[in-house]
Amino acid sequence: MKSVMNLRSLPSLMRGWQLESLSGIGAMNFREDLNVPILSTPNDVLVKVEASSVNPLDVMMTKGYGNSVLSNLRSDNIDQGITLGRDFSGVIVDVGMTASNEFKMGDEVWGATFPSSQGSHADFVTASTFTIAKKPKSLKHTEASSIPFIGLTAWSSLMISAGLSSEKLNRNAKFKILIIGASGGVGTFAVQLLKALNYSVVAVSQDFELLEELGADVVVDHTDPDYHDTLHSLSSFDVIFDFAGLGDNSLQYMKLLRPWSNAKLVTLMSPLLKSTDKNGILPGTIQTFVDLATKNIHTVINNNGCTFRYGYFMPNPYALKTITKYVEDGKIRPIIQEVFKLEHLIAGYEAMEKGNLSGKIVVDHTN
Repeated sequence: MKSVMNLRSLPSLMRGWQLESLSGIGAMNFREDLNVPILSTPNDVLVKVEASSVNPLDVMMTKGYGNSVLSNLRSDNIDQGITLGRDFSGVIVDVGMTASNEFKMGDEVWGATFPSSQGSHADFVTASTFTIAKKPKSLKHTEASSIPFIGLTAWSSLMISAGLSSEKLNRNAKFKILIIGASGGVGTFAVQLLKALNYSVVAVSQDFELLEELGADVVVDHTDPDYHDTLHSLSSFDVIFDFAGLGDNSLQYMKLLRPWSNAKLVTLMSPLLKSTDKNGILPGTIQTFVDLATKNIHTVINNNGCTFRYGYFMPNPYALKTITKYVEDGKIRPIIQEVFKLEHLIAGYEAMEKGNLSGKIVVDHTN
């Protein structure tokens, strides 16, 4: 069994990256004198982080994205700046009283913290049992850390926003799904999950070999002059996912949906946090829902009953445990673009900011 430090041997200080101001990646500083976090509720665990990963949200948050809502939700005392990073894989070194019903010290776990809490780009992170699960034994920590945030984002987009079935059913094969931005983190995961659930998948990507390996039925290159004609020849789709950050620009694809069948277009580019940053929490939230309702009045009328929806990251212990099973069964595998050491995290953020990635940017915390 893997050895684990006891509470008496826990250091009081740790390494980690701190965002000192909301002025971009350059405002992040690497420090070795950060306080190791302590458990704040009986349902929390303390994890020694072996690996984490970088998501587009992390880069956006360096520039203040979502600060209006997230700073108000944040419950921990932040006197040393903000630690970013959502995904992690590591070893539990302290367990709250309630958490001990399910987890124990020495357990290897993976998970993703909510953006309103301190993140995983440090040696230790606290997490609720609601946000973690036992790590798949078949994965190294660097591999495991690439999945939780994108996996739970894809899961909520597919199962909640789009209302797809999480069971492998024969009728799933009748559904045709289009994924725009299929070679990114969420896209590569979603393709694998959809194929594990028996859906027909058309993927938009230039990485033909990778998407075909992941099981996509058809791969379409968006730079091809015949791109739109090809998509029209493949329609009608039951669900279209925008994982490429098109936002409102994805509305141009609505006409590819199957008419009068409760078909949906789901984008991850919700304006909620941007709107609350600009207008305040309550006015911004109201404005977001009014804008969504207005869009859907027009899309339902102009696109034969099809609707426009937003997808979000959503902690879900059942989903994370189910994803663990799919990984153990070999139906989902991590797709990693590059691995950086914790000390070189800035380079990972810069790679994420440049875009055009195939899979995830991973951070190795081991010395």
